[in-house]
Amino acid sequence: MKLQLQGVAARHPAARAGAAPALRPLDLQVDAGEQVAVIGASGAGKTTLLQLLACALPPAAGVVRLGDQAPWQLTTRQLQRLRGRLFLAPQVPPLATIAYFNAVLKATNESKRGNAIELYLQPGVNHCWGGDGPDIFDAVGAVDQWMRTGRAPARITATHLSDTGVNRTRPLCPYPQIAQYVGSGSIDQAENFRCAADVRTPQQPATSGRRAASR
Repeated sequence: MKLQLQGVAARHPAARAGAAPALRPLDLQVDAGEQVAVIGASGAGKTTLLQLLACALPPAAGVVRLGDQAPWQLTTRQLQRLRGRLFLAPQVPPLATIAYFNAVLKATNESKRGNAIELYLQPGVNHCWGGDGPDIFDAVGAVDQWMRTGRAPARITATHLSDTGVNRTRPLCPYPQIAQYVGSGSIDQAENFRCAADVRTPQQPATSGRRAASR
């Protein structure tokens, strides 16, 4: 697939209002089959560029073309079909995050799970934000609840926004639990899901009660 950027400018989604664009007017062409490495310092706009090319972020100016299509001129359904042909690898692969989480538990003690450390995965969410998965949740509220009760939340409700507002909510579950549909009600509403063990995931053997590391 041929990729073209014509006079494209874009801001990182987390940028403050009035902040300079992460990408200033940029012209770029990558021919079908061509391989390109994007190298630059932190803040240079690498993630913003990749999100533009993956149709996860609309440009603030200019035109993006993938093949013979201008993604942001397509209908929502057409854009979803185009995204299905693309792949964006996040900077922190989920399996690496899971491996780190398990390593911390092994080094400190399984009893730390839920009171000192917890992991919530966000299926379908791109790096930082975007994608088909719900990517908005009250992180401060979750931590405040954790501090007040001494236990990590059993679930955190996340939302997904469309151009018309909230179109999906889904619980974020403590790993290795996943959100399982209860069998009735809308699949776009969090109350119709429960957090339960993923029977497809082998259970990790219990770690020894003896501390392997100390502060």
